[in-house]
Amino acid sequence: MKSRIGYAAWVAGVAQFFVVHVIAESAWARPYSWARNNISDLGNARCAMQSEPEPRYICSPEHGLMNASFITLGTLLAVGVFFTGAVWRRGASPLVARWLLACAAWDS
Repeated sequence: MKSRIGYAAWVAGVAQFFVVHVIAESAWARPYSWARNNISDLGNARCAMQSEPEPRYICSPEHGLMNASFITLGTLLAVGVFFTGAVWRRGASPLVARWLLACAAWDS
């Protein structure tokens, strides 16, 4: 049962992230580009010109929603790592994989 909670946390985290991503990008006055914009641009709280990686104007009206989504994704990723612990094989590779997933959760 615990592993199902972990799997559900992963699915819910990814699903909510993509839904919120679409909502946040659709709120932009200038179209958000998956090719030219960074994902962090959606969570940028200030409207201003950015010079890196290329000059572009960033203004994300739904930055609060996107930042909440980043936090939710990280939390649900960590919950998934915790609750799926029993189904991982033993050994170095699974341990490293779980550690990397936990680091990704922390970084979100």
